[in-house]
Amino acid sequence: MKWFYTNSGDSWYRMYFSFHGRLDRVTLWLRIVLLNIFVSLVMFTMSSLSTEYTHINYGSWLNCILVVYWWSLSTLWTRRCHDRGASGWWYGGFAVAVPLVFALNIWSNFHMEPSPMQDMLTKAGIGLFIVLGLYLIYLVARFGFTKSMPGANQYGPDPNARPVRKAQEAPKGRGKKPARRVKKVVVKKAAPKAGAQAPADAEKEDTK
Repeated sequence: MKWFYTNSGDSWYRMYFSFHGRLDRVTLWLRIVLLNIFVSLVMFTMSSLSTEYTHINYGSWLNCILVVYWWSLSTLWTRRCHDRGASGWWYGGFAVAVPLVFALNIWSNFHMEPSPMQDMLTKAGIGLFIVLGLYLIYLVARFGFTKSMPGANQYGPDPNARPVRKAQEAPKGRGKKPARRVKKVVVKKAAPKAGAQAPADAEKEDTK
């Protein structure tokens, strides 16, 4: 469920708007689904509002929402590229090229007068869209469904790695009591008193 809530030490900004770190494939797709649902609800709510009473320019807000959505989507795919040990520019180039090609088509079709240049730019824009579509299929096949790179890499630790508990660390309340030390008792023999003779020495004197 880490695709839904923030991880330990993470914020919502880091989850959906940061380019740093790694992202496994399951988390990628679940966060994309959640992002699409959220954006769809926002757009539906704003389109349902009446501009007569709210004075909201829906077209301007729509552009802002699309920019934020595209930025968030780019961060998710960039971190997915990092998870495979690849540079984020594998998706970054695609994320920059799509708006440029889209703007080229709009300008050539709606802001240019009919001319041979307009036909050439329109055909070039359509060709670029086809190339970008094929490249998107390649990106999804390479980074969308492949497993994470095992272990840490230059972009961060493995997102699927489980924290290793120390062997010496015991659960609270279940630790074993330390063994008691048994002191060795040393019995010292009493030394003979001064002036007293041992029994063996007394027998030797009697035999003399």
